[in-house]
Amino acid sequence: MRKWVMGIMLIGLFSSMVYAASDKASVEQYYTQIAQQGLDALFGKGQAVVRVSVMMTEPRYDVKYTRPSKVEGSAKQADGKMNILPGYSVIKNLSPENSQKMPFDSVTNYVSSAVTQINVYILMNKALPKNIASKAEPALIDLLGLKQGRDAFKIDFKPFYNVEEQSKSDKKDKEKKEKTESGFNLQHVFNAIFSLLGVVFLLMYFFLGKKSSQASSGQSGGGGQTNVSVSPSIELKERASSQSGGGSQQITVSSEPPIKQFFNFVTDRNIHDLIFLIKKENIGTEHIAIMLSFLSGYPASVLFKSLNNSEKAIVASQLSDQKMMNREMLDKFEKKIKVALECFVGGEHSVKNLFAVVKNEEKKSVLDLIRTSQPESFKKLRKFIVTFEDLVVLSDEDTKKVINEVNVELIATALQNVPQALYQHFDDNLTSNSRAMVTEFLELKGNSISKKEIESAQEYILSVAEQLDAQGGIDLKGKLSA
Repeated sequence: MRKWVMGIMLIGLFSSMVYAASDKASVEQYYTQIAQQGLDALFGKGQAVVRVSVMMTEPRYDVKYTRPSKVEGSAKQADGKMNILPGYSVIKNLSPENSQKMPFDSVTNYVSSAVTQINVYILMNKALPKNIASKAEPALIDLLGLKQGRDAFKIDFKPFYNVEEQSKSDKKDKEKKEKTESGFNLQHVFNAIFSLLGVVFLLMYFFLGKKSSQASSGQSGGGGQTNVSVSPSIELKERASSQSGGGSQQITVSSEPPIKQFFNFVTDRNIHDLIFLIKKENIGTEHIAIMLSFLSGYPASVLFKSLNNSEKAIVASQLSDQKMMNREMLDKFEKKIKVALECFVGGEHSVKNLFAVVKNEEKKSVLDLIRTSQPESFKKLRKFIVTFEDLVVLSDEDTKKVINEVNVELIATALQNVPQALYQHFDDNLTSNSRAMVTEFLELKGNSISKKEIESAQEYILSVAEQLDAQGGIDLKGKLSA
């Protein structure tokens, strides 16, 4: 009998555990389904996967005793057995003397499992920006009714496999493989034709070249020969009249020495030295017009721009009248200018070339030292030595022009550990998407960026800004020297 009772109790215990596990699975499925629908609505399907697990109490039976029960017949029987009264535990065997004291009527209630903790785990697509993915936590807290201090929330970022793109790639690879395996196709025909034409062309080239060399060697031993040179037409007529005598004749084309180009020593490198010389020696507009007659491209453009409006008008008027100058006078003037330029030292170009290879930190150190020790020199040098931090003086429009020429990742690298004013200046002129990318890049890789990478990024952006300034696209050096 005792074994039967124990078996019934074990079966009941096992049943309650099964029911508890079933309740837990149902609750987790319910929460997971709601959370997944919420994430799909926020980010779209396939961008996040969620799993919700819960901790719950075990179900139990509560017994409440309401009032003492009425005992009926408790006399001891002849065989020594006694009645088991309502409200008593089966284990207790009470004597009839105590039967009036302890029995109670009872009410038994079933208490279901209750949730004690909710754990939410989200696997998020790494391609989503952090500022967008961060919306998941507050949304699910409200959606699932999570409680602070009781429930746990965790997000991991992993690269997701793109099924559509992979299927397209696989399809292209398959088509390419099929074309390759198909053997002799149209592409092979074209390749064969072009290869054959190339071989024929090479053979003709060598054959004709050999034939031409043989013909020229044969003619060199012939009779009288006549030379026709590319020169004025009078000389050509004289050569033509001499050919009437007959005999073996050879026509050769000889090149005359090129016409002397005055002031060909003026280049992009020393044009600013020439402008300095013109202002220093007060060279007149007549001589400037002479030089501009022989200059072209960038040097001519820079020289003309350096003149004031009245000088530009006079020079343009003088250039409109074509005339022949005295050769001796031109030689003397050119020699004087050339000797002067060869003796120049220092200047804007020298400063630019020197500091073009100097790192940004060294530039700042040199400028700080000159500012304190040589204030006058600092004013002259300031517009020639530009540092990355000087970009803060750019207008918003000019800053956006620089940003449009540079990769966003390079901007994020260059903005590492810069003054807050410069960072804010760039941040204000970035688009919302670019700003999010910069923030995410600095959060993920900010601590791993080397000093060399930061300096390289800053130098590249600075070179872009200086190039735009030289082209007139932005105003940088003008604001530095103001």
